[in-house]
Amino acid sequence: MRLSSVALIAILLPCAALAEPLIDGPSRRGPTFEAVEQAFRARVTDAFPPGTPLPDMVARLTDEGFDILDGYGEIERFGFPCNVVWRVLWRENNGIVTEVDVLHGGVCL
Repeated sequence: MRLSSVALIAILLPCAALAEPLIDGPSRRGPTFEAVEQAFRARVTDAFPPGTPLPDMVARLTDEGFDILDGYGEIERFGFPCNVVWRVLWRENNGIVTEVDVLHGGVCL
């Protein structure tokens, strides 16, 4: 039996490469900031459930362009008419994520 090219690629690529981007997924835009935040929250909590090693979470956030600060990662996009912020906040214990929350919002003209 021969594996198709698509099946072979799916097997060889790491899971993180196949994961939906945290902020650039299909639900990035929505009718309201609240709707986008709910979709963002769902993607983040699915990606980083309690028990996730903190270095793994920080590596993925960094790969996706988040600036890592003390206890949170943030992307700020400057644009017209809104500057938009995507923030992932966490609590950890001994390098293991115990809680994750998100913030999405903007300042608009």
